[in-house]
Amino acid sequence: MEWLSKDFGLCYKPPKRGVFDVLIVGSGYGGAVAASRMARARRKKNGADEAGPEPLYSEIAVLERGREFVPGEFPNDIANLPGQVRLQRWDVEGMTGNPNGLFDIHYGFGLATLVGNALGGTSQINANVAMRADPKIFTTSRWPAALRDMPDPLDVYYERVARALDARPVSDRREPPPKLRALARLARELGANTNEPCDDFGAIPARDGEPLFVRPPLAVTPAAAENADSAGRNPQVPVATVRLPEPRGAETRNNVGVLQSECLNCGDCVTGCNHAAKNTLTMNYLPDAYRQGATIYTGATVVGVFPARHRRRPRDTAKWEVVVLRSGQSLPYGLDDAEMRKWLNGRENGARRSIPLRTERVILAAGTLGSTEILLRSRQLYGLPVSSRLGHAFSANGDDLWFGFNQDSPVHAIGWGAYKRAEKYSEGGAKEERGEKHEEKPKPGPTITALIDMRPMFPPCDERAIVVEDGIIPGALRDLLHEILTTGALLHRLGDCRSASAKDDPAAIHDRELEHTQVYLSMGHDTASGRIRLQNHRAYIDWPEFKNDPVHASHERVRRVAAKLGGVVLQNPSEEETLVWQHPDNDPGSAPEALLAQARAVGRRLIESAPLPADAS
Repeated sequence: MEWLSKDFGLCYKPPKRGVFDVLIVGSGYGGAVAASRMARARRKKNGADEAGPEPLYSEIAVLERGREFVPGEFPNDIANLPGQVRLQRWDVEGMTGNPNGLFDIHYGFGLATLVGNALGGTSQINANVAMRADPKIFTTSRWPAALRDMPDPLDVYYERVARALDARPVSDRREPPPKLRALARLARELGANTNEPCDDFGAIPARDGEPLFVRPPLAVTPAAAENADSAGRNPQVPVATVRLPEPRGAETRNNVGVLQSECLNCGDCVTGCNHAAKNTLTMNYLPDAYRQGATIYTGATVVGVFPARHRRRPRDTAKWEVVVLRSGQSLPYGLDDAEMRKWLNGRENGARRSIPLRTERVILAAGTLGSTEILLRSRQLYGLPVSSRLGHAFSANGDDLWFGFNQDSPVHAIGWGAYKRAEKYSEGGAKEERGEKHEEKPKPGPTITALIDMRPMFPPCDERAIVVEDGIIPGALRDLLHEILTTGALLHRLGDCRSASAKDDPAAIHDRELEHTQVYLSMGHDTASGRIRLQNHRAYIDWPEFKNDPVHASHERVRRVAAKLGGVVLQNPSEEETLVWQHPDNDPGSAPEALLAQARAVGRRLIESAPLPADAS
């Protein structure tokens, strides 16, 4: 597989010498799409639409803090997983773990977040779902009038993304994974009709007063039979982009020419796909940008941006300077603003500590936390004029993580991890080593295969309008979570401790209990009352009241219904803080209506006059 990126240290060498036409900070969904579009842009001739021979932006660069992973490098067991974690706390100096670790955990005041730290951003560790937002959301007063008056402002872009990510639902013509059937049981308890699940990208009918059972589009390469099936049923996925791998595991080229394999349904999507089946950004938008001439650098941590104050040479058109550190370096603790600027401009081992880059245009796409941190730090260190509302109205997307431990029916929501086949769980693996026959266990499937959509039952943005998805325990976390869940369930089953049989010991680890455990991921509308603040030049989330947000009462109502499926319902194992799975967001109400209207009106000119936030969230 071809490497897309270069080490950041090469960006200051000839011929570039740290000068670019466009700098894109971040390689997640916002940055990858921007890189692809910018790289394809061409100069207009005399204001006409005809594309000229010369690129509009000849030097385009993407800066990514993490490193590039290729399939086969992602951690798939508990021995390798800790080495891919970087941890930052708002009240502790420095950073713990590997600076280039894949999993970037931020512990704030009352809230913690998990995001990806790699080329491709969080697409490397997300759960593949690519659904349209409810169009009724854009009719609420949170959005500027210019957007409220449009039928669906994102409609045309949804179709573009669906083609690029090749997103399709899990087919109903193949044997569904047990965890999908288990979620269907909960859906029926909540009043949904599971006989006719909705599975079209954007054709979900509005059945007011009734929850829906939905198979959402997934950005994975399906198996051959499923591939052909979804091509016939989903009109928004052109037949030309459908890949039909013939033999099991065969590779085919996707719509940008990258070799991919079919999904093995191993269940390890959120720890990184080692089979080249997940349609991450390193499989589509970033290779497209690379082949159109964009240069991608990894290992670059952006400290701040500010207007260029001088020209280096007569034809220098740079309007912005971007201050960058190598990702192995971290900002010192306890310095004031003047001392921090001095430290950044100082030298270490004979070289300047920070590297200043110059660019005509800069696009910030480092995620909700990353872009906000860069802007807050730029205001504090360099006087960048930004809105006083910056960092306000942070939303956790109403997220919740919980478990149905040891339910009545099998679920098999356990990833394969380092095992090559599904039957190699502990008991089956031991039998195989002895040469004995054993029953093959069902494939877990992708991380998310279906969801219960309760939004049609309530007004837009109502805290009761939540969705509940099936999840999975990644193979690398199997043993750890088994211990945690068994211990958590013990307090609910103290009456069973009188059993004299070790087999029935509720404090013991039983494979059957984990195989009967469903993982639930819930999302909804919280009050967006969090705030991203800067302390010691680092961003953290300040939201101590998050646990009391009204959306959690909606999650609790669903948990009470899930108790009817047997077993023990367990909430998020993290008790001190609530872990948010990859959905940190900023509420649109935090942006003044005039500014958003101006952004829509002036378009390209806004990019030239200010750093443009372009985060997918």
